[in-house]
Amino acid sequence: MTYEEAFEKAMAHVAEWEGVYSNDKYDAGGETKYGVCMEFLRDLGTSGGGDINHDGVVDRRDVIAVTKQDAKEIFKKEFWDK
Repeated sequence: MTYEEAFEKAMAHVAEWEGVYSNDKYDAGGETKYGVCMEFLRDLGTSGGGDINHDGVVDRRDVIAVTKQDAKEIFKKEFWDK
């Protein structure tokens, strides 16, 4: 399996479990979509990729706006490639 194939397989697994917006009070991750949570987006900040909807603020609207492609790009840059 190639590096890229392994990444795609990992992302498919994440999407299977984290593919919809969720805000479960029993989930420590809080607001999450495609495995991307609010706190992580806030850590990235407005200039680091956390402002998904480009309105100058990182908030719940950004979590809701996360697409599968956004999640792939974030995970590849912030985790996989490191």
